[in-house]
Amino acid sequence: MPHNVLDLGFRKRIIEEIESDENKRRKAEHQKRSDVYKKKQRKYVLDMLVKEFSASTVEDMRTCTSINLVKRIVNEQASIYKTEPKRELAGISEQQKAQLDALYSLCGVNKKLKSLNQKYKLHDQAFLQVIPKLGSIKLRTLAPHQIDVVPSQEDPEHGEIFIVSGYDKANIVAEMDDLEDIQGQGYGSKNQQQSDGVNEAIADQDDWKQKSKLYAWWTDEYNFLTNSSGEILPGQPTIENPIKMLPFIEASGEKDQEFWCDGGSGVVEFNLDFGVVLSDTCNTNRLQSYAQAVISAEKLPENITVGPNNILLLQLDPTRPEMKPTFEFVSPNPNMDASLDLQDRLVSYFLTSEGIDPKTISGKAEGEKYTSGLERLLAMIERFEASQDDYDLFRGVEAKLYKLLSAWSNAMQGTDAIDPALNGGELPVDAQMSTQFCKPELIKTATEAEDSVIKRMEAGLISKKEAIMELRGVDEERALEIINELDEQ
Repeated sequence: MPHNVLDLGFRKRIIEEIESDENKRRKAEHQKRSDVYKKKQRKYVLDMLVKEFSASTVEDMRTCTSINLVKRIVNEQASIYKTEPKRELAGISEQQKAQLDALYSLCGVNKKLKSLNQKYKLHDQAFLQVIPKLGSIKLRTLAPHQIDVVPSQEDPEHGEIFIVSGYDKANIVAEMDDLEDIQGQGYGSKNQQQSDGVNEAIADQDDWKQKSKLYAWWTDEYNFLTNSSGEILPGQPTIENPIKMLPFIEASGEKDQEFWCDGGSGVVEFNLDFGVVLSDTCNTNRLQSYAQAVISAEKLPENITVGPNNILLLQLDPTRPEMKPTFEFVSPNPNMDASLDLQDRLVSYFLTSEGIDPKTISGKAEGEKYTSGLERLLAMIERFEASQDDYDLFRGVEAKLYKLLSAWSNAMQGTDAIDPALNGGELPVDAQMSTQFCKPELIKTATEAEDSVIKRMEAGLISKKEAIMELRGVDEERALEIINELDEQ
């Protein structure tokens, strides 16, 4: 039996569960992934350092939190829409094709699907919402922390009710209290948040609070807004869903009899671990890159000023006259080459485990080079084969997207709420969308191309004339002239 979304008591219970600590912890994990992808990883690295050492120690450390591998790795993995795919729809007229092209262009379909691909690789689960707005149809990509779902009672992996509401990002900062002692030095999470907690009239980082008390409910049958008490807002003209289908498309990995994919993110966790390793290495370099002044005496002499830092006092025993006062500099010998080599090895190990060429990210001044077109093709095929499941997944996304776009376009036909470029009649909702994604192509060097033609000619597979036509790019008549010229020479 489907849930009764029109029951006020049911909606109140769902909102209580949305605001529960368990659900907030789920969202906090994905908020962290989103922050790190946006290069806001500093507060998370510092939190890990505080737990490893102490707040006072981290305050004095030289940290390195600016290196971010997540965006580069995720964008490398999310390669499906780097080249626009070819879409074909059978059984439509030229006028409908032009209308569909205008619809896809106004909606920015390729850009949004590229964003969906990136969110999917980062979170292992992402959503595309398709809704009419401002005379067109708007596509919104949503991560798991930006949406709540009530699963079907018959199939827990299938969402029956989707709720979109403002997510209080401040709960992430509340978990970072360990850093308060070092906020004065600019290390703390509040400094990184850059927010005073008040939503200004101008655009600021608290704009999400405009909708924090509103909940947009969607089912196959209904769509409406409620307040935090679950009460439907007054003045809504209708609560029926005009297209009779959920306006959400899910891109997700394997599920285990539950709606949310609960796997971790090795990319994000490695990036944070790597930030800790970098900070340790930088701090080691800072501490051991200069000589330490050491005095051996019964007490520290007066008016001593040596070097930029403190002098280490090794106090002598006054009862042992054979021990004489000394003053010296102790020079450490850190093995920085070994530390830097460890960093490169960690990056190489991790990229290899993710199926990515380690040369994609390197601490050394060397780029990705191929000795031949074949080697380049093999490298691309490895990436293509690793993402074959993703291609299959997004073919389904493309088909569902066309269905939703055409349904909303048909519902808006003949109204003042649609752009004139889209007001061209109804589109066939049940038409089958065929999508062909870009595949790797063999790119040969000039030498490889010549060798291939010569070998085929020597094997008797092509004639000398055909070989010249292919190599020179000339017609048959010119090829015969070239043969005669060569024979005369």
